[in-house]
Amino acid sequence: MSLNYSHLLALSDDVGIFEHAKYNKARIEHGYCVDDVSRALILIERNQPESKTLQNLRLTYLQFLREAQTDAGEFINRKDVAGVWNGPAEIADHWGRALWAFGSTFQFDKDRDIAYEALQRFELGAKNRSNFLRSMLFASLGAAAVLDVDASNQLAMSVLDETAQMIETITQENEQVSDWLWPEQKLTYANAALPEVLILAGVRLKNRDYLVRGIVLLKWLLSMESKPPHFSVTPAGGRTANEDVSNADQQPIEVAALVDACSTAYQVTNDSQWLNYIARGARWFAGSNDSRTPMYDPMTGAGFDGLTEDGRNQNCGAESTIAYLTVMDQYHRHFGSSNDTR
Repeated sequence: MSLNYSHLLALSDDVGIFEHAKYNKARIEHGYCVDDVSRALILIERNQPESKTLQNLRLTYLQFLREAQTDAGEFINRKDVAGVWNGPAEIADHWGRALWAFGSTFQFDKDRDIAYEALQRFELGAKNRSNFLRSMLFASLGAAAVLDVDASNQLAMSVLDETAQMIETITQENEQVSDWLWPEQKLTYANAALPEVLILAGVRLKNRDYLVRGIVLLKWLLSMESKPPHFSVTPAGGRTANEDVSNADQQPIEVAALVDACSTAYQVTNDSQWLNYIARGARWFAGSNDSRTPMYDPMTGAGFDGLTEDGRNQNCGAESTIAYLTVMDQYHRHFGSSNDTR
């Protein structure tokens, strides 16, 4: 079953994808950002839709990232509807996501001229390093994609290795609380990217310690973010070992990160337990969640922006829509064309 890209198309134009929406209408006054353009490009490269419109849209997204990248490999994150780039060139989360997008383009794009240009842009960006763990995690997902095609790429290997070492350093610096296995003192956002990167580092760098630690952390995270039979993921405010956490404002990006990590774990281990969690992620969007509320619009493929204690945020922005489509892409990849997520 093909994905329903209707809302993603409605949010996109010939420049990029608008970041925010009021209900199902793009809020063009807020413009575009590298974060969401990168997410959208990763989705299309993974899914490889046959639609000519979507194939052309990937070229639009690539052009946006080309223009955002400086000669030093940094990225300006935001562009307004008038075409003006706003803010400094930085090495933050959007830098990491852009490298993830370029790595995915190199891995999947059938036009190898485009693929090798993406590799060059990845390598330009990968000469930099960020002090922020999430930024390095996203860049490392791009590095792992590069290594899937070019297993000896030294820049990609160094990004992945340095990020794994960064995780170990953070673990050593933080005082460990009983039963709190997480390297950081607080769960924040896109948490599952951390164990996924360790798993990928274990495979790509042939380091069994990284692999085992990644699997252990992913299992722990799944236990923390589940109320069987459904996910109950870390809300926007985060979660620590010593605080009660509200179920309010759960973000679709957290579910998408869990599903991506479980897909990677399944590919590495061939253990069917990971498939159960991929299906759980699809069911979360279908309404198997703390509020028993569907988190997508079946007519348009839009994802809703947040799960609240009594329902959902009715806005359907780019991040949430791409998160929903990403989960369903993984679900269809592992379970075939059936859309039954009960």
